[in-house]
Amino acid sequence: MKKQLKIVLIFNGNLLPILEEWKQEGNSAHHLWGATELHKYGIDVEILPYEKYSFLKWISNRLKFLGDLDLQLRVFLARERYDAVYCAHQMTVSLLTFLRLINLFNKPMVGIAHRSFQKSLLSQLFITLFVRGNDKLLCLNEKTKNHLRDEFKIPEKKLGLLHWCIDIKALTTQWGKM
Repeated sequence: MKKQLKIVLIFNGNLLPILEEWKQEGNSAHHLWGATELHKYGIDVEILPYEKYSFLKWISNRLKFLGDLDLQLRVFLARERYDAVYCAHQMTVSLLTFLRLINLFNKPMVGIAHRSFQKSLLSQLFITLFVRGNDKLLCLNEKTKNHLRDEFKIPEKKLGLLHWCIDIKALTTQWGKM
């Protein structure tokens, strides 16, 4: 029997109230980025509560380029519980992707790229240090995917296309390509 993949889903907002709404009313599943359907494909999803350490949220709001330090610290400390990290917004896990890039975090990471960046020296540095550590970037549209590939030289094999995560088949196919 194949082992079920255990992933942690994090986002730059609180997903737990949306999950409760989905459980009660069946609404808002697309705001859960596939979490409600992935069990059908052998993927067990845990959603972390959005806030535990308010001081780290405060720091994160001032040093946005590092992502959400509260969520990232909790994922890092609990890394043995998960097979992979799924981030529904690529900016949320900037520090973890950097740690992955320099081999200090060994869990595969999949992020959703909502948009690309205007090309500049700073954005090139940010992409190099904080985005390339993703094993896969699922872009919400073809324009974002092409821009990341063409302007920032992110390898095609790291990029996927995911239309607002309603396409569960596309999501599970991307997990299979890791």
